[in-house]
Amino acid sequence: MDIDVASDLLKRTLELAFIITSPVLAGVFIIGITIAIFQAATQINEMTLTFVPKLLLALVIMFLLSNWFLIEITDFTREIWLQIPELVR
Repeated sequence: MDIDVASDLLKRTLELAFIITSPVLAGVFIIGITIAIFQAATQINEMTLTFVPKLLLALVIMFLLSNWFLIEITDFTREIWLQIPELVR
């Protein structure tokens, strides 16, 4: 396996990681901005007010999209396993 194949494999792995984590990160970002605006408007500075909703939303998104996560990771792993004979040459 030469450097081009390894860099392509690393690039595809990082792309998949970005695609899988982006829904969770986007949801947490949106709720974080919403809570920050609420805190600025009401001058309530409680740390648990920001942490708990973000944690709950991240868990809900991961639960709802877990089937899709598993399908994407399984397809990628299957594709890599099928390419192993070509990568060894």
